[in-house]
Amino acid sequence: MDEPSCMSKNIDFEQYNQGNTKQSSQERHFIVPFGRNKEFVGREPILLQLFEMILLSADPNDCQRIAIEGLAGVGKMQIALEAVFRVRDEYPDCSVFRVPALDAASFENAYRRIGRQLNVNGIEEDDADIRSLVKIVLSESVCSWILIIDNADDVKLLFGNAKPALFTKYLPLNRNGSIVFTTRNH
Repeated sequence: MDEPSCMSKNIDFEQYNQGNTKQSSQERHFIVPFGRNKEFVGREPILLQLFEMILLSADPNDCQRIAIEGLAGVGKMQIALEAVFRVRDEYPDCSVFRVPALDAASFENAYRRIGRQLNVNGIEEDDADIRSLVKIVLSESVCSWILIIDNADDVKLLFGNAKPALFTKYLPLNRNGSIVFTTRNH
């Protein structure tokens, strides 16, 4: 069987675990609730560094994880947005998803939206483990994606004993993916 291609408008997702996706072919997705800031200027050295780090060529054997940290209001998300818009322009088959990490509900709601866009089997079930389902689909994707974890400020939610389970447990691992965190924590 030929390796699925990501070089067309449609993205093919590998079938696994008895079919976690309803379809094997998905369009590239850009789930970011903000438009491009046409007034964005400056920050070119940071953008170039970030752009290089989130590209698959940075480490073709591992999922890239990058943090943009700084005080509230300094433009962390604007930098991340400009970077992913540039990625979208340069690599139109790369999917981009934004997940707010303000609390468990915002994280799960964003994963539910991603799951719906990707037509993940079981995502609408009452007892669905939405975060696990989306993690599996992205972890098994043969195509490139970027996940922006925005406002990753609560260390207990990310790494601690918070209920429901900590967020990092649900982050996909895939050499075709990159995760960009925006955080106030150093």
